Amino acid sequence: MIVLPERSEFRTVLADIIVDVCRCDKELLLSDAPFESFIEHFDSLAMLEILLGIETRYDVSTEVLLPAEVRSQEEMMTVFPKNLSELVEHVYTVVEQLNTQEQEKALLGDTQAEHVEEYVEVETATIERVESEVKAADSSQVKP
Repeated sequence: MIVLPERSEFRTVLADIIVDVCRCDKELLLSDAPFESFIEHFDSLAMLEILLGIETRYDVSTEVLLPAEVRSQEEMMTVFPKNLSELVEHVYTVVEQLNTQEQEKALLGDTQAEHVEEYVEVETATIERVESEVKAADSSQVKP
């Protein structure tokens, strides 16, 4: 399970990551100015570096932060969040989805494990019953 800090703290951490990667003004970031309005060379490479910073810090894969259908720089420019608030919300949404999927898999795994345990109990009881029937049959046979 991925745990993010509360939004205000997360917002500040993301701002620090972006300042480090893009060498830009933190105050403009925090004011929610559009990235491309103040980050020089804001392109797909800068976006990937931001996502890699998030991945490194919070173990949220860059692949899951980007929609699978993004294939070009132009597509990336249209889907990437436009400012810090949008980025915070996007990461939170993705992490919530990942955590939900993980919980569902865990529940499914627990359910499957319960079924396996039930199966093993039934099979064990069947084997024990058959063994006792075989012993009973063996002892009831008259030996010459």
